[in-house]
Amino acid sequence: MKISTDAPGTQPAGCSLDKGCQAMKYKDEEYRAREARARQGASTLIRLAGFEPVDELALLPPALREGIYIGSLHLLILPSGGDYPYRLESAAAEIRLNVLIVEPGVTTPGHPTFYFSLLRPAGGRMHWHRALRLWIDRDGALFLVPDRFSEMPQGPRFELLPNVLRLCEEPSSQSGRFDLGMRVADALMLAP
Repeated sequence: MKISTDAPGTQPAGCSLDKGCQAMKYKDEEYRAREARARQGASTLIRLAGFEPVDELALLPPALREGIYIGSLHLLILPSGGDYPYRLESAAAEIRLNVLIVEPGVTTPGHPTFYFSLLRPAGGRMHWHRALRLWIDRDGALFLVPDRFSEMPQGPRFELLPNVLRLCEEPSSQSGRFDLGMRVADALMLAP
């Protein structure tokens, strides 16, 4: 499987996540608080999506053992305080695993939110989808959609179901409804 080295925004120029030369993060108080928020966000997403984690982390490559494994989706949910495990992409490629990274963040207008990065195997290579946000429709269906202020606001969208993670069409074309779905998702994800 081909490993992509074009993972913008996650490592210094000239480095690849596969080589593990990302900037070192020291686990100070701020980092630990951010990591705790990421863990809480991952737990909330698992509950909202109806995912059922399984305890099979010992069977995964070492770079993938920090996450929460959803066996029915062959998906690892990885809370992140700001850095990723060494050799994440190559380990995921080795077993053709989907990895959903959960990170606390702030929207362009300044509101707290969670951002998601999806690393997924398709067509013989690994693909990164960054700056995704959770969106919930009026029926409670969950989607990961590109942030409108991201570099690719019209990029791929994904539907999250208890046993399915799949590409999907635009969940809503009405911007008012779309904004409401973002606000609802943020409120649920950020609730204590």
